[in-house]
Amino acid sequence: MPKLRPSPKFNFKKPVFLLGLALLAAGSAFALSVPARPSGFVHDAAGLLSESARVKIERTLEDFERETSNQVVVAIFPGLEGESLEDFS
Repeated sequence: MPKLRPSPKFNFKKPVFLLGLALLAAGSAFALSVPARPSGFVHDAAGLLSESARVKIERTLEDFERETSNQVVVAIFPGLEGESLEDFS
């Protein structure tokens, strides 16, 4: 009768680590990217504002900063791609 060899133990650590790494990389590939620092007070990536509206808001926010020393920036994005507003902010 042939002698049976015990099967080698399968190490689950490496495949689980690689799967986790792959999922992490895939998730970050579809994440919403944060734009570079805007040059003005209005950042309209969605293109919702007319040029005259954007200029009016820009001037209003410039005046507000000059009068109060508080700064407000308006950022409009086409979507958050599944991210929550709080996490993205």
